Amino acid sequence: MKKKIVAFLLAAIMTAGMGVSSFAAGTNTAAGMQQNMSLSSAAQNKKISTSKKKELTTKQLLELQKEQLSLLDYKEMSAVYFVKKTNTLHLEVVKKASSGLQNRIKQIEKEYGIKTEVKIVDQYEDLLEEVVPPEDLPEEVQPTENPVKEKTKEDYAWDFANYLSDQLTGNEYSYITVRQSDVVLEIGVPSVKAMDKAIELVEIYREVKGIKFIDQLYPEKYVTVEYHLSPFSRSQIIQAYNSVVQDNLIRKLRGDDSIYSINYHGDRVRIEYIDKGEELKEWREKSKYSNLISLEPFYKVNPQ
Repeated sequence: MKKKIVAFLLAAIMTAGMGVSSFAAGTNTAAGMQQNMSLSSAAQNKKISTSKKKELTTKQLLELQKEQLSLLDYKEMSAVYFVKKTNTLHLEVVKKASSGLQNRIKQIEKEYGIKTEVKIVDQYEDLLEEVVPPEDLPEEVQPTENPVKEKTKEDYAWDFANYLSDQLTGNEYSYITVRQSDVVLEIGVPSVKAMDKAIELVEIYREVKGIKFIDQLYPEKYVTVEYHLSPFSRSQIIQAYNSVVQDNLIRKLRGDDSIYSINYHGDRVRIEYIDKGEELKEWREKSKYSNLISLEPFYKVNPQ
């Protein structure tokens, strides 16, 4: 019987520039597997499809996430995840794919206009990194001196935040951050419609991860989410930031060390100034982004 756990893992593969929604049959990520092949066992090391990139709608992305879950019903499936940037569905299959799985993948390719790639692995994900008791280790192998650090509640919260920031567009959220005082995930949204989508994504994430409720054994995995309506979207905030840093007066004041830093935080652009003066204050009042810009004093550390 296939050894895989019931709770599917949505892997937090949120590297810069890549969007990934992932489901796995086990709890660990497969490492060191280099062999790729197509769904046909006679066409190893070959991409399955060369479909042209097509931007999926929000509805299609949500439906595709459900498709990924259904694929794990095939006994040979180990893990599956979707990379939005390349429109590619990646699958990890033990030994080889059955004809039923091959046909289902072809249907998904056609229906969503995406590519698929398959990696052949020797065993299921939950067996790839089994912990061997020290007494069972060969004599020449020594237990590691630096065991892997267990994930904290804050780590789980940032995994959650990275997933949401990848799934939402710049017009659908204002900010996504983790409040460190009580480790709560905060989501700023520019509209009620955007909030509805964020709520739906949160529910999907929790369902796939199997953490819809607080687990008494692993309470750190459950992250509380707060939603806040914000007047500006992420795209508007970044547009304002780019305009501010390119402004001639701001560049002059930065060169004079009158401005310490410029960044965007939450739903505003922050200018930390050392010497504000009337010039900077008047500039903000005339700026078309005045409602997005906050002027905040920066205090140098007293050298004494």
